[in-house]
Amino acid sequence: MKAYLIPCVVTLMGLMGCASQQGRFEQIIPNMTYEDVKRSMKDGPTRFDQPQGSEYAAWFWGDNDYCVLFKNGRVVAKDARGTGSSGSIAGAEYEETTSAQCLAPGQLASNQKGRTVRIPGIGTVELPEDRK
Repeated sequence: MKAYLIPCVVTLMGLMGCASQQGRFEQIIPNMTYEDVKRSMKDGPTRFDQPQGSEYAAWFWGDNDYCVLFKNGRVVAKDARGTGSSGSIAGAEYEETTSAQCLAPGQLASNQKGRTVRIPGIGTVELPEDRK
């Protein structure tokens, strides 16, 4: 290999090792095992749910940013935090987000929508849940 190519290869290899959590999450595919997912995400989950007597388990990272649903130890689904409506007016920024949810059959989804307003000089305000 030419000497001038070596630094490029080393740099590229270093960048591949620094993948973001989102990039690592995107590499998870159906049928991966617990160990495969743990290796892909570079660590275990920050939260783990398994309904009693169920063959399903859900792993979560961050504040419900990413989740992976397993059945009998194999990946069957995954989800990531999403961003909904957003906008700004007079310097304030409004944003809606939905938390990642991984539900076994029969589990009920909870309202995982967050609504925040960031106001310069004041801070971030969490808006209460919409009640209709």
